[in-house]
Amino acid sequence: MEISELRVLEAAIEGDIQRRPKDMRLPHGGTRFRAVRSVTVDGATYVRVADTDAVVPLHVWRGAIEKDDVISLNYEPPIEASTHCSLLPDRYDHYEAAFVESRFREDPGYIGYAFSISYVQLDDDFEWLPPDAAQNYRSVRESVMAAWLEAQTGK
Repeated sequence: MEISELRVLEAAIEGDIQRRPKDMRLPHGGTRFRAVRSVTVDGATYVRVADTDAVVPLHVWRGAIEKDDVISLNYEPPIEASTHCSLLPDRYDHYEAAFVESRFREDPGYIGYAFSISYVQLDDDFEWLPPDAAQNYRSVRESVMAAWLEAQTGK
């Protein structure tokens, strides 16, 4: 059985991929990005479904990353089949308090949040920094979220 809505979504993603400028930079795991201005982005709050290993985005929201804040790509995105990637800010706790409702943060199934940013927006609104060789402090929750993102691509 084929779900027609999925075919529409796949076609839209494929069209966006084909329309990408050929010279546009595409991100790779380990890259860090600094916001060149205050940037409005999408984000999602993730929870683990009870009695399963399934993780789902329970709540989607919009927020702004402040100028000069740094975000990291902690997995290798499937750039040949996607238009966005999920990134984690260096100031994880700051943005968690700002964007994730306390009722989600306090839920035992809550595993974290991530920003969802298009490759076009990364190219336009962020300075691309070299991968950071130093190990940054990561909260337990942030580490769980980073590990889950990495596991989704198997890379």
